[in-house]
Amino acid sequence: MLRIFFYITIISVSFSKLPNDVRWVKESREYRGLCKTIYRNAFNYIESNVKNNENIEIIENIDYFVFQDYLKDGNSLNIVSMECAKKECIAISEKDEYYHIKMRSLSNTFIAKIKKNMIDYTFNSKLDVHHDYKKKYAIIVDLDETVLDNSDYQVWLHKEGKTFSQESWSDWVKKEEATLVYGAKDFFKKIRKLGIQVIFISNRMHSNLEPTINNLKNLKIHTKKDIYLLRKDKEDKKTVRRAEVFEKKGRMANYPEFKVIGYLGDAYADFPKNSSDESWGTTNFIFPNPMYGKW
Repeated sequence: MLRIFFYITIISVSFSKLPNDVRWVKESREYRGLCKTIYRNAFNYIESNVKNNENIEIIENIDYFVFQDYLKDGNSLNIVSMECAKKECIAISEKDEYYHIKMRSLSNTFIAKIKKNMIDYTFNSKLDVHHDYKKKYAIIVDLDETVLDNSDYQVWLHKEGKTFSQESWSDWVKKEEATLVYGAKDFFKKIRKLGIQVIFISNRMHSNLEPTINNLKNLKIHTKKDIYLLRKDKEDKKTVRRAEVFEKKGRMANYPEFKVIGYLGDAYADFPKNSSDESWGTTNFIFPNPMYGKW
């Protein structure tokens, strides 16, 4: 018992020498409670959003014979690719519009019409239209001070009498020693049960992707399905990377179309610039960060 009291005293004295902003993160029940509450509220709103819209599809049903007329009319729907099974096809236009065509049986004549119109054709016997082409939900999440707690980096800077630099920050990231923000582990466990895609958009440099993933693995919060859009260079701002998600381009070109239903971050730049007042606390969930950042 005396040993425990000794350690608590040592830790308290050590923390008392830290700046108030770091001590608040390290010690306060208010910070812990805020983070857990924000994560809990975020999950509740996201879960409700999914359940209210779970039958939304991104495809339009179109009659087989009507679709053939479109092909005869110089491919007037501007179809660029088609994926077909024995009795149905999905056609995708150059504007990313999806058309579902049902038929009695896929014929060679129909395939010939597809190819005649210079449409990229693929046969897929396991095509599952309502699974493969159902709108997929995603959340965009910042990493530092939203998921990962880097207060120990601030402690180190304070002890060394240093200020932030990219070099020291990169050294810290490579240590893979960040801890979890309160409430994060439970949130991601429940989010993934809903089948929601997690997209991490962080200003950590892409060159530090491996230690970032290792850190999350150590905290048991990483899955192979997660998408990471880390910063490539100075021009690769978060607005650029969010646009890639929204427009299915760049690094997101080979991923499915996602409907983003939640944003989690600790600074205004983590959220879309056109966010309405009503979005805060319903789709936008902002975490306290007393240590650094622009507000």
